[in-house]
Amino acid sequence: MSKLYAALFVMILGMSPSPVQGQSALELLQSIRQGGSWVRIPVERGEGTLLTPLIPTLGVTLAGCAQVYPGLSGRWDIEVRDPLGDGLIEESVQGGEPVTFNYTTGAQAQLSLKAQWSEARDTTLLLWVGLALPGREQEACEPVYGSGP
Repeated sequence: MSKLYAALFVMILGMSPSPVQGQSALELLQSIRQGGSWVRIPVERGEGTLLTPLIPTLGVTLAGCAQVYPGLSGRWDIEVRDPLGDGLIEESVQGGEPVTFNYTTGAQAQLSLKAQWSEARDTTLLLWVGLALPGREQEACEPVYGSGP
């Protein structure tokens, strides 16, 4: 069920608000080689959404981990849909709870993400999306601090 976080990584990193805003293709590939990045999603009155553009993904298989920044309070209900496939995940997590994934994309992908915070306030959802890479010592579920938020 959590496999769509991988596609979330590939697609959101190229178009999400900072720290990855305006990433070139080279910078996106560098984030992947480094094993992950932080994604920022604006949240207003406890709700945040993000829609990725339609991009070619060429059937790439990705495995890794996603988690909400541990410093954020409350509970986060996160829904990720793949309208080009049958993918749907629904997770309810607190900051720091890892969610692993293993996902093979199609030829193209586009994802929509909805986040509902247990607190009806404004904030920024910080989401670590890490990849398990061969030869990389750091685990995908271990965020790299200082590289994003």
